Amino acid sequence: MAEVLLHNITKIYPGDVKAVDRINLHVRDRELIVLVGPSGCGKSTTLRMIAGLEEISGGTITIGNRRVNDVPPKDRDIAMVFQNYALYPHMTVYNNMGFGLKLRKFKRAEIKRRVHAAAEILGITELLDRRPKALSGGQRQRVAMGRAIVREPAAFLFDEPLSNLDAKMRVEMRKEIIRQHKKVKTTMIYVTHDQVEAMTLGDRVVVMRDGIIEQVAEPLTVYNYPETLFVARFIGTPPMNIFPGMLEPDGNGFFFNGGECIRALLPEEMHDAISSCAGKKVYLGIRPKAFELIEDASNSKNSTAWPAKVELTETLGDEVLVHVASDEHRYQVSLDPHTRPDLDRELLLKPLLSRAHIFDGETEKNLTMPVAVKST
Repeated sequence: MAEVLLHNITKIYPGDVKAVDRINLHVRDRELIVLVGPSGCGKSTTLRMIAGLEEISGGTITIGNRRVNDVPPKDRDIAMVFQNYALYPHMTVYNNMGFGLKLRKFKRAEIKRRVHAAAEILGITELLDRRPKALSGGQRQRVAMGRAIVREPAAFLFDEPLSNLDAKMRVEMRKEIIRQHKKVKTTMIYVTHDQVEAMTLGDRVVVMRDGIIEQVAEPLTVYNYPETLFVARFIGTPPMNIFPGMLEPDGNGFFFNGGECIRALLPEEMHDAISSCAGKKVYLGIRPKAFELIEDASNSKNSTAWPAKVELTETLGDEVLVHVASDEHRYQVSLDPHTRPDLDRELLLKPLLSRAHIFDGETEKNLTMPVAVKST
């Protein structure tokens, strides 16, 4: 068990290609932290540098109070679970799990103890005599996890381990990983491009883009309080609606002007946070769930109401996702499942501005981000 510290970690490939740009991260002891982001954001490169499989170009990596920059992978006291399982096809499950210990000259009795203990945890004791070709994808993934568990490492590293599984098995294996984390109580660093995995697995989530860290926070904080415009667009299914516009002074308050149909007087509690951008370009962010359908137009006279035309509806069980158009804007709203408006119907939508966010038009930082929930 150990904490992992990354200080100004950088990776530059030939041709001055900067894959990771001076990132800093503190992974707490026994924490399950998830690195998430689009392809090419640097998350897997970061994991491989922690593992020692990728040479770092600058910075310091510390695992359990030990600087490991120049320590070979086998001596870093970590265990890695890969996307493709990397099992030996000619070996039984037992031998696959115990092979690393055998190479390290562990005694036969200790290998047996560790393999059977890991198999019991993972529920694969009855599979120990089988070979990988006789296993399902989910079973192979458990064996790969078992091979890591027997090492009893200071930290586990997961590199998109569920990518090869079908949707149902991915859900089951996510639950399995959470259960194992609670049992083994070891630091885990998990890499994925799947935000659902990130939000369901992580004690904290690290959102990356272009080699930098955009935000580090608990999953609900990342969802409810995205620190940057990128995080707002990336996290959430469907993603947050983003409207470009101008922030205009309006008496003692501020008015968002996103065009003829996207206009709103912003709540008073936002005023202090957004005043520095008065007269400048900003972005208004609103989640699809933060809209109400105004059935009676007479009720909209004293509230913000945006006209929009229905372009598409998607029934998603407990909600209907409605794609709408309003002038040059296209966005999505989540409505009650019993409300499924017809195509081309004209709607009046009320944005719940108390749940909205304002992003600086230049820095793309969330101006309405509470200080208490910024990256931790």
